[in-house]
Amino acid sequence: MTDTTKRSLSEVREIDLDAEIPRRIKTLRTGLDISAARLDQMTGFNAGTTGRLERGDQRVYATHLHRICAVTGISIGYFYALADDDPEDPAAPSGHTIELETQRLLQAYMQIQDPRLKRDVFELVETLANEYGAEKD
Repeated sequence: MTDTTKRSLSEVREIDLDAEIPRRIKTLRTGLDISAARLDQMTGFNAGTTGRLERGDQRVYATHLHRICAVTGISIGYFYALADDDPEDPAAPSGHTIELETQRLLQAYMQIQDPRLKRDVFELVETLANEYGAEKD
């Protein structure tokens, strides 16, 4: 962490990670449009585990987060972002919202079966990014 990003404890809002992490699991899952049962399958959790984690009925361990990150492609930092980095706030400075959007876009793209349509969608996104993405000099 550089000097410009360090914060004193008085500058950081208190956060109850035991309550916040389950909320972020649910936010991630719903943001990716994945059912709790599907996330259980993807991660190899026992049936109902995701729901229990999200409700706080079961303690979240590092193993749970590791598996969730592995199958979603989200960094572990999403769960431990500072208290003022709200994962539901599109203007959040953490960048995790961008990660969620990227995952959703990739998931949607990968569901396209027709190779021609897939190529056309790719070219469309690439054209839009080139036209509107970066400011021209």
